[in-house]
Amino acid sequence: MSDSGDGEPAPAGRTGTKPGLGPGIRIGLVVLSAVLIAVAVIGGPTTAAAWMRWTARLAAAGVLAGIGLWFTRKHYMGPRLESHQTTRIWKLPDRQVYILQRSAGKRAGARSGLTAQQVKAFTLAVVAPAEVRERITERYEPGQRTLTQRVTIESHLTIAPPGNGGTVLFPVLMPRKGELVDNLRVMDGTGADLPVLSYRQYLQLVALSLRTLLDVAHGTAIDPDKHAEAIAAEHRALKGIMYRGRARRPSSGEALRRLTDQGDQQPLLSNPAAIDMAVALADGLASHYAVVVAVPWPADGRFIVTYERLITPTLVLARARGEGVLNWFKGRARLLLDASPVDISIPLENAFTSQSYHLIVDAQEGVYLGSHSAPGLVEYCTAHARRAKRTWRNGGPQPPPPPYFRFRRRAGQRYAHFYTRFFPGPVPDLKNGDVLPEVRFRFYEVPPGSVFRAAVAAIAATILIWLVGFVASRKPDPGTDVPAFLLVFPAVAAAWLGYEAGSARRLLEGTLAARLSLVFTALASVAGSGLFMVYKSQLAYLHWPNPYHLEVLGNASLAWSVLTLVSGLNAVFAGSLYLMRSWEYVHFSASRDLFTAHKEHGG
Repeated sequence: MSDSGDGEPAPAGRTGTKPGLGPGIRIGLVVLSAVLIAVAVIGGPTTAAAWMRWTARLAAAGVLAGIGLWFTRKHYMGPRLESHQTTRIWKLPDRQVYILQRSAGKRAGARSGLTAQQVKAFTLAVVAPAEVRERITERYEPGQRTLTQRVTIESHLTIAPPGNGGTVLFPVLMPRKGELVDNLRVMDGTGADLPVLSYRQYLQLVALSLRTLLDVAHGTAIDPDKHAEAIAAEHRALKGIMYRGRARRPSSGEALRRLTDQGDQQPLLSNPAAIDMAVALADGLASHYAVVVAVPWPADGRFIVTYERLITPTLVLARARGEGVLNWFKGRARLLLDASPVDISIPLENAFTSQSYHLIVDAQEGVYLGSHSAPGLVEYCTAHARRAKRTWRNGGPQPPPPPYFRFRRRAGQRYAHFYTRFFPGPVPDLKNGDVLPEVRFRFYEVPPGSVFRAAVAAIAATILIWLVGFVASRKPDPGTDVPAFLLVFPAVAAAWLGYEAGSARRLLEGTLAARLSLVFTALASVAGSGLFMVYKSQLAYLHWPNPYHLEVLGNASLAWSVLTLVSGLNAVFAGSLYLMRSWEYVHFSASRDLFTAHKEHGG
């Protein structure tokens, strides 16, 4: 089935990919393809006219290309496109919700061993995480195709611990439903592994937390006979939390929210604020699930939790419409030439869950931070600041401190650092404030790097092509085959320099410009070797002189002049790029920074 994990029911009757062709049709296609290849290569008998042979070649090549495209799309691309189907989800029966609801009763909660302090701490950490998490440091280390995320959470609970100490049931992260967490490891401040609650234990904790909030709201333990609406609202909220898929509309907390309506048949609430927390808990856990760990509860309420996991970033290819043809070409060329990406985007998913947030991307040696940006970040913070101000003017609560963020200044370092505090969370339907912004970092190679190797290969190829062309344009047969071997050398060097470290590549390594330059160098060198052999063999091809008897760097041959100019442009491009990257690295490294007194002396 699917690996999409979106949790929606799949269309009925879809069982997988379509059946392939029968063996007879496959054999027929193979025979037809062999005949078409023979016609495309031979063209026909030599007694036939030349135009007829070339027409037959073109027709056979066209039909062969059509068969190849059809076969590739049907038997290669088709099954892979159909593999991303919606996951089939079987709904949980209502009796499972009732079982969980009954387990949250007062006696069942006492038997579970959970204390009121544990339930309160868990609920607060889910509903208002910034009140518990004082500082988050999120660090990323690029691998070959994945990112290793390491998040350190420094928390402070103002809730008094139980008399016997006990443990804090702390939600370390809240992925979306259907999203798997790869290679998760959770540790305490000493580096020791922490136990993670099973899904059943997590549901029991959520049910007990919801029941506790309803009891607090009504001032007594709710009873099915006296509080039928509260029991029904709790059932609907738990059903939404246990739902295997995306959050439904209306939200799971809608029935809980209606409990605040003080009608004739509705008992008065002694603590309506508890209902608001229950609504927030139900809505949050309807679309996400919490990964909960048991942390020893210190006397002062301060503890550190660190979790580590692997993340596979989504590959985003530029589109020709909207982003330009050049960006479209660069994206595809980067894949074809195995040039790894040099920039990465990190969503600020943890920024609003703490009071202070640090984001660090720790790239490998050999690269430096070239640029950093956060599209829409200023507009996002402005929208939330204006919303808080409007709420306060209309009699609402005192607005929180305005957000603050800062980037670590670029100084030729291999890591990127973003810091923010009092960062607001997204609010639905708030213009420019409903979608979390991303922070984008772009890295370049530290000189000399692959650009320097590409420049050396391009310059060497240009010199050899010019030298051989200078001689061949005057004396087609110099009496030796050495130039043919000399011209092949830059092609071999370009291939070796470009892929010598391919087995040890990482995510932020290699540049598209260097790869393209090496490809041009190899092609120009091979073309020069072939052109020399044509001249030496005295074949009647490519012997045109330059127009108006011009000479390009002493070359009178048009073919050698064009090849020399193309190779020279490649050398100028690679050399200029190397000089610019070197100047940029020196500029960043030598920039003044008033916050540090450490210096590196270069002379």
